[in-house]
Amino acid sequence: MNKSTDDKLSASGNAVNIDAIAAHHHAMMSGMTDTIDFSDDIPPESVIELDKEQTARLTSGSGTLPKVSRDSVGGVDSPVSLTEEPSSPVRHKESTLLVDSPLLALQEELDGERPRHHSDHKVVWGIAFFAVAVLITASYFIIRYNVMSRLEGDVEVAEAEPEGVHGTPFERRLVPLTSVPSGPLVLVNGVSMSALSGGEDMISGVSLVEGADNSIALYADGYVPILTDVSMERDFFEEPLEYELVSSDTYQMSSLIIRAPKKSVLSKTILYVNGQAMMARAEQRISVVSGFPAFIHVREEGKGDHLEVVWPTRHEETVELPELESVYNARRVTRFNIDVPRDYTSDRTFVLGVTAEGQTTTTPGTRRIAKNELIRVTMNKEGRYPLAFILDSTPFGSISVSPYMQLNSRGIARVSFHRKSESGITLCFRRASESVCTQDGGETIVPSGKWELVAYREQSGGKVWFKSSAYEVLQPGMDYVFSLKSKGENFQYSIVKSQKSREEG
Repeated sequence: MNKSTDDKLSASGNAVNIDAIAAHHHAMMSGMTDTIDFSDDIPPESVIELDKEQTARLTSGSGTLPKVSRDSVGGVDSPVSLTEEPSSPVRHKESTLLVDSPLLALQEELDGERPRHHSDHKVVWGIAFFAVAVLITASYFIIRYNVMSRLEGDVEVAEAEPEGVHGTPFERRLVPLTSVPSGPLVLVNGVSMSALSGGEDMISGVSLVEGADNSIALYADGYVPILTDVSMERDFFEEPLEYELVSSDTYQMSSLIIRAPKKSVLSKTILYVNGQAMMARAEQRISVVSGFPAFIHVREEGKGDHLEVVWPTRHEETVELPELESVYNARRVTRFNIDVPRDYTSDRTFVLGVTAEGQTTTTPGTRRIAKNELIRVTMNKEGRYPLAFILDSTPFGSISVSPYMQLNSRGIARVSFHRKSESGITLCFRRASESVCTQDGGETIVPSGKWELVAYREQSGGKVWFKSSAYEVLQPGMDYVFSLKSKGENFQYSIVKSQKSREEG
């Protein structure tokens, strides 16, 4: 028997002891037959007789195991002969140790007479499957522990806020509102309202917070926005809310580029600009009236809402929306941030006030504010018109404000036209949040300061704007006489300055 077969037989845990067979090899030379007794419990009729020559070949490894003839297998009482070659593989059913032993089973597997057993493979696969299952289960609990720890951390941060963080729900009153044009988009304290639309002068209702001042903003395409405060002490029957919006065709326009939060899922995000729902995109551009507030409300499933309030003043402005607050913190408090130009903070004439929860802060930056709070912002600066507005903390997880104050000119200038000026041209002076157009004949009062000069011609009941523009600084107390001429799609002018009005004044 070669070493490989010996190892396989030893590893198989066979019932026949190989060393015992080898020991009997020398004893078998005294006769033609011999017997191997494995136990006193084996009945004599079940003992198998071995041929000496066949046993010699078995132990020396020079031949194969003897084959059992199908015809030689009788019942339990019939001895089994190993001297005949079988005509086909035999499947033994006798309960003899030798016939059913792993020794014979392994040899039949090697000879192709018996299918190979894969019990070891099944055990290995079973162990592997069990190990994978344990690994998956352990990973699940580890991930779940980390997630819950992170969420609990968020809750702990929120719970660290002052008591009464939820605030007291507002009491509200529905009041009538009428406007020209009818059906504008209405925001109350920064929150978009679904005002009823109808014909001109149709009254619609808006819900205002009872017992406090409210800020109302109105928006309509082609018109200048309105942002104003309303006191709830007002008698709305004697003095209903009535607004008339001004056309924006002579005003400066700003191109507002809005970039969604970097990690937002756009398919789950809704964007509202001045109350108008828009499809969320990574970046989009809209046109707004320069110098007036734009309310950008972003909402994403599973996150807290964010409100961005900006006053675009340049030809092009970009707004990078921040990452949204977790829904856990958003339900507890509102992260409020107000940012003002750096030169304002060093200007002693500049005063900022942010009032909420009965306290007022006079410095820009970030603070956490309870829900159901009205945040009042006031700004004052020499040379600027005061700014005041109110925001509702309730629906937003975060609010960011970048305000602007309209210039307050200290003086005025008078503008008129030379008699040689070309007729039919209207000259307009415009800057952020302001527009003044000259009248035919006489003088036009224009606040002093820097202006953009543009002009248009009336044609077919509409305005045809010249493509050219220019910038001029009007000094207070000065008279300016313009001579206008057109050249194709552009206009040209010359100016004569005079101090006559100042000397007389």
